[in-house]
Amino acid sequence: MERKSRRLYWLWGIALTLLLGLALFCWLVVVPVWQVRRVTQEFATSGFRDGYFSSSKQAAPHIEDLGGAGPGARKLALYLRAPRWVEGAHSKGHAYSTYVLLAYCGKDGLAELVGLLEDGREYERQSALLGLMVFGVNYKRTTYGDTVSCLEPLLEDDDPEVRELGAKAIELIKSKYGNPSLPK
Repeated sequence: MERKSRRLYWLWGIALTLLLGLALFCWLVVVPVWQVRRVTQEFATSGFRDGYFSSSKQAAPHIEDLGGAGPGARKLALYLRAPRWVEGAHSKGHAYSTYVLLAYCGKDGLAELVGLLEDGREYERQSALLGLMVFGVNYKRTTYGDTVSCLEPLLEDDDPEVRELGAKAIELIKSKYGNPSLPK
């Protein structure tokens, strides 16, 4: 009898461990992906585009829905790094909205965009370039010129991390893409 009850306890322990692992996966991956899909859909249908770029005021409520700039940037980057089988993770509307929202997450968004530009797949790198353009335009408050000139003011920012990220972004853009002009 003692041997059977020990085996039963082991089976219960394994079952509870698997259930806990599934719950953890849902909490750390499924819920953030669902939140980002919902927020990017709302952002895409909110009429956010005035010309090519939106404004940070239009993006702010959507970023707050994701928990603020820091958590929002992490959730958006997780969504963008998701495998292609995640439905809609790389559809044009969601991807564009996601990169624009990431650009308006401030320093945290800048760090994620630079990381995607450096390590992402080609599609992610090109989209991160667009996100850096949006970040630069929002930072410099201009909509003309080229990408590097919009990011150069980052090199004079008070925050040393922003200066470092700006230098890294400029170096990556020049080495991979030359110096693309801003879209009109």
